[in-house]
Order: sequence, then C-alpha cells, then structure tokens
Amino acid sequence: MDRSATSGNNGSGRTTNGTHSDLPDLATYQAQWAKIHDDTVRQINEALEQEKKRISNRPKQSSSS
Repeated sequence: MDRSATSGNNGSGRTTNGTHSDLPDLATYQAQWAKIHDDTVRQINEALEQEKKRISNRPKQSSSS
C-alpha cells in the first residue's frame, strides 16, 4: 500500500507529524465564527418578524364575557 497519499492528514484536522499547518489561522477562525453569529442573529430576527406577522394576521377574537 502506498502511504504517501494518506500520511499527511489523519482526518482530525491535524497532520500526523504534530504540526498545525492545515488549521485556519486565528483571524480566519474568528471570521468564520462571526459569520455564524451574524447568520444566527439574522435567522432569529427573521423568525421573530414572521411570528409578529402571523400574530397580526390572526383574526381578532371577540370577548363575549
């Protein structure tokens, strides 16, 4: 079996020789998390707006008490 094709990376995000050359640098990592955060906030805000619209479109119930 030819080990040259598989010896560089063990699938865990680290190379088998202990270096971290294939891991993102701190700025890239922070940018990825900032994007995830912004996407999550946007999705929450969209869900809240949809809920407000759904509630406002609900027919008004008359109180018969």
